[in-house]
Amino acid sequence: MTVLNGQIMRAIIAIVILFLAVELVLMIGYEMSMGHKAASLILKPNVPTPILPDGPVQECPTYHHLPASAYQNYAVLDPSELPYLEDDLPVLKLSGISPFINSSTEYKGSKVICPKWEAYDKRVQMKKDFEGNCHPVKIESQDFKVDLCQSELLCGQGYFKIERLDKDICKKDMEKELSWNKQVERYLKEKIGPDAFHIQFEGPERAAFSMWSHLGNCVYKFPFRLINPGNYTVNIMHAYKSFDAVNELKEDWSKPLMANLITKYPMEVCPHCPVYTDAIVQQMHHLPLCSRDEPTQGVFLRMTMETEREKYKFDNYKHPYIYAPLGCRFDQTFELHGNDTCMSNFTTHLLINGDSQSRIVWDLLDARLAGHKESIQANEKLGNRDTLYFSTNDLKNFTQVKNRFLLKDDDEEPKKKAKDVNSGKVVPVSDPRRKLHRLHSKYVGFETHLYSHINPIREWDDEKKVTSGDKFYSNYDAVLVNAGHWPASGLWAGGHFSIERYVDLIEYASDFMLVLNSRRHIFGKGPINYVWEGVNAFKIDDNVEGFAAKGADWRINYRLKIYSDFAERVFRRRGIKQMNSFDITLPWSQDSPDGAHLYTLPALDAQVDELLHKWNLCRV
Repeated sequence: MTVLNGQIMRAIIAIVILFLAVELVLMIGYEMSMGHKAASLILKPNVPTPILPDGPVQECPTYHHLPASAYQNYAVLDPSELPYLEDDLPVLKLSGISPFINSSTEYKGSKVICPKWEAYDKRVQMKKDFEGNCHPVKIESQDFKVDLCQSELLCGQGYFKIERLDKDICKKDMEKELSWNKQVERYLKEKIGPDAFHIQFEGPERAAFSMWSHLGNCVYKFPFRLINPGNYTVNIMHAYKSFDAVNELKEDWSKPLMANLITKYPMEVCPHCPVYTDAIVQQMHHLPLCSRDEPTQGVFLRMTMETEREKYKFDNYKHPYIYAPLGCRFDQTFELHGNDTCMSNFTTHLLINGDSQSRIVWDLLDARLAGHKESIQANEKLGNRDTLYFSTNDLKNFTQVKNRFLLKDDDEEPKKKAKDVNSGKVVPVSDPRRKLHRLHSKYVGFETHLYSHINPIREWDDEKKVTSGDKFYSNYDAVLVNAGHWPASGLWAGGHFSIERYVDLIEYASDFMLVLNSRRHIFGKGPINYVWEGVNAFKIDDNVEGFAAKGADWRINYRLKIYSDFAERVFRRRGIKQMNSFDITLPWSQDSPDGAHLYTLPALDAQVDELLHKWNLCRV
């Protein structure tokens, strides 16, 4: 019996040891697999797939009024299942987002459809296939061939397909090292390609579409969707080769080629379709309000001089185009005192916080709030930008006083638009106008910028238990923020930001913005109404004596577009409003009077339109 008991005990012990051994093996395998998976998640985190509303999908989706909940619900996929997000950006180390717009499908039918005054999904436009209706276009180069492919059903829609003929050059370019981040390098090679182009449409509308993709083997696709029927001319410029537009390991300046492939190529678009004009669009009262949150698509329509605003804007800019939001309407642009009553109802403090791109926006915003017709005709770097604005009706008891005055002495740095302002004097605290509701607008640059100045975070007021950043931003209700062009400036200015470093920058800034909002209750205030300005396009200039060349500048539109796309992803995740600055400025980038800014161009008017609409100063 004792022997039997001993055998039973030994058997039990053997089973226990075997069980523990199996557990150990399983644990080691699990740890190894989790370690491998964790390592992969650093480069390829979970990527979401959007949950779209049920029901039929429209050709032109409801882009401008999706509910906020549409951006919050998504399922998570294993990263190995999807190497890119829907927007084709490479995954660096960001968690996922849902797309900004519902998906849509190609129109099915036999009747030709005229362009509709509707916003559209650019991702879907990129994927449309019109290969059954392509024809070659004669070009001014032996290095490429160009085909124009157009829809036979959807009038005004198509794409140019450009192919480099020498595949040995293509193969050599594709072997280059482009970035320390291999996810970025893969993206640049697969989605961008070695060559960069600029395509401009002139006609019933002015357009330069920011939709481009590399199909592989140095074949490129450039979709377009022209809204306004009529006769156009198209220019195609080969701007850069050999990845010079996006190479992150090249520290010197990349001189653009500026080689014209096509010059004033004629295109007839939808001759049987009705034309859109500013007068017609202004009568579309049925249109929904544009989104207060999402970037607004828009069109620069050719002027017909039927409206007063066309006439005075043409006098300002000498360009016969006027901006209109596509498929929706703005309700607050403050043109010629049009929204002055809003100044009577609330006191609102506005801050524009950024580089010279946002400083130029402040200058036109100042003219708009003051009720001026004049545009900005000079890049004024000097002058005090700290101003109050009042409703003209509220100032009836104040004779010889306009609706705008400065808060600080302006004698040493005069502003050109100060002619109707009692400038040169500090407005005393006892001034009775201070008791009126008003708008207050101020510009500050990098000395208090969210990115480049660390003191707003580190300086601590132990008595009030707040940072200096908390205190500074507590003075404002609405803030326009940008990173501008400086991340792509030369090394001498702290630029040459890689894509990954740029994402880190705006992740940091957007986090700080949310932290500031989370602490506003300390001052008894609600959250700041932030708007992200976006990234402006930049002039392609081959002047070797210019500031871009001498500073080894990285400001190239293909790189800036990638910055812009990533920023859109980051700020949407944070729930921060965004402007469509890259798309607005690209059609005008080659007209920049100083190579960097747009102060004499209709694009600046469009930016101020969108900003004022998103700020919703009338609080409707």
